[in-house]
Amino acid sequence: MNPRELLLLKLRRSELEFTVRVREALVNVEDALRIKDINFARLLINEFVFDCRLTSTQELQLVVILLTDFFMHDDQTRLSLFFNIFEIGKNSRRSVLLKLIISALGIQSKSALNLSGTYLLDASTKEIRISTDLGRSLIQEIIYFSCNSLDKLKALPSISPMFTNALCLVAAETFKDDLPSPVIGELLITFMSYNPSPPIIFTFTIPAHIEVGSFILGALFKYTILSELYEEKPSYSKLHLKILECLSNIEITSPSKPIIYTKYLESIADHILRATKVINDPERIQKSIEKFSQLIQISKSYLYGNIPQLFEKLRTLPRNALMDLVLTK
Repeated sequence: MNPRELLLLKLRRSELEFTVRVREALVNVEDALRIKDINFARLLINEFVFDCRLTSTQELQLVVILLTDFFMHDDQTRLSLFFNIFEIGKNSRRSVLLKLIISALGIQSKSALNLSGTYLLDASTKEIRISTDLGRSLIQEIIYFSCNSLDKLKALPSISPMFTNALCLVAAETFKDDLPSPVIGELLITFMSYNPSPPIIFTFTIPAHIEVGSFILGALFKYTILSELYEEKPSYSKLHLKILECLSNIEITSPSKPIIYTKYLESIADHILRATKVINDPERIQKSIEKFSQLIQISKSYLYGNIPQLFEKLRTLPRNALMDLVLTK
């Protein structure tokens, strides 16, 4: 009998208490991952960590084990462990993942938040539906968490830029067609204010994540414009000014400069056009187009995509003096 078979036999025959069994299984999972034996690692996880539906108590016990024994570092082995424990598509494990993220926020665990952020960003590039469903649940947990710990959320950029970026993405995906809740809106403004040269959300260097950064920035543009159409809130005016400030402070040659895909700006124009059919308030429409004009002007150097098509779309909007000026320059 080889060592793997002996280990499986030992774990199967043992009557160890849940936490002891899980800890021993995960130690062996790490060993398997170090030698790239993914199949054996997943066998151990499936059979000895998630062998049945965990109770709420067991979920919390598992979270404590992960945070205190395994996710104190965010090296490649721990990253692989994270991805295999929370294998994309295993929706039954989402409850544990959410508890882990909220607990990591509570204790401000940099390594666990970095791992969580990397996971969320990766999920967004592979499984949009799964990441969106997970994102909605996470946003609900974040809003609840903010009731007593808003300061910890606002400190995120200094603790884990990776998770900050991921949370911006989750917010952008969750609120594709509506304004974010007030708490999330305030957080986005805080994140934009943290490091204006460049802002935290522009620090995407992995090619697969560059479009993620553009998607987030497009969402921020949209929020400032929709706020003029549907509800006036000082926070979104602040966000608009912060975006303008950040973009104007970035060197054109900077390796961290943002890329703004024209398709996201076209979708904003479409939104304004739809609004003109249901909102009988020309002043609101003009204010939204004026803000849009300012954003287009300041971001011209960062546009990527079919720019002539974008400008043709912009010309279909109700006439606005500033937009006319932007389009003729």
